[in-house]
Amino acid sequence: MTREQVETALREMERLREASRLADDVEEQRQLANDYHRLWRKVRPYVEGEMPYSEK
Repeated sequence: MTREQVETALREMERLREASRLADDVEEQRQLANDYHRLWRKVRPYVEGEMPYSEK
């Protein structure tokens, strides 16, 4: 992933976290939380410095 892709994913994670917090329906909260964690697993190696950003 490029740095820009990681930054975009992190912004999307923030949006998902806020949407989950505001959702009234438990199932919707669960789905948003799952989407958040799916993104986190994808970007974690880059955020924690375990993998370098790609150039493209």
